[in-house]
Amino acid sequence: DYDRKRLYGVMLIPLQDPVRAVEELKYAREKLGLVGIFWRPNKFCGRTFTSSDYYPIYDVASELGVTVCVHEGARTVLAQAGSDRYSEFGRHVACHPLEQMLACLNFCADGVLEKFPKLKVAHLESGCGWAPFWLERMDEHWEHESHGSAKITREKPSTYFKRNCWISCEAGEELAPAFIEHVGDEYLMIATDYPHSDAIDKFPDKTVGAISSNDKISRGSRTKILWDNPTRAFGLGA
Repeated sequence: DYDRKRLYGVMLIPLQDPVRAVEELKYAREKLGLVGIFWRPNKFCGRTFTSSDYYPIYDVASELGVTVCVHEGARTVLAQAGSDRYSEFGRHVACHPLEQMLACLNFCADGVLEKFPKLKVAHLESGCGWAPFWLERMDEHWEHESHGSAKITREKPSTYFKRNCWISCEAGEELAPAFIEHVGDEYLMIATDYPHSDAIDKFPDKTVGAISSNDKISRGSRTKILWDNPTRAFGLGA
């Protein structure tokens, strides 16, 4: 039992069967009140986020206001970026940001968010430092069609990110102010990683508290990171 006004859950749907996944999505949203889909960014059953098999999921998620929560996992059950060349340490360092970057490219540069303009996407637990560089790189390729690569979308990739996406930052992440400077404070929200071992002894004073007291981030931006942006990202209506 839990207070549904304070704790909002996300769903795990059977992506190996997209038809059944749509049924589970509707049930989880309409009957259970869940607000997001936990979705690993790795290639799965031969599919990436651009697969048309997922289009019915995106349609229903858009209609019901359910957010696609892109979140890498810790184990190699699915092939991960870097898993074929690094030890456990190197693999974990690499896979979270690299897989998020590839997912972001699918959504913003490969046309998914152009096809589904109401779909909400949250990039979670990979830090935010990679995003300014990646958005700039995607935009540069879009503007100049670098190396003969024809653009796919009508707008710059960063346009879709700013319209549809959010990203989480860690409490002590040094590059959070840089993200705000180069991308904006409308898209950033806190991630605590609670109750994992790297966070459980820090919560809440050194997670939420670290953002609240960070004088490198303005008071207005801190409010957005801790409250306004998560509320918008997950449609909490509070």
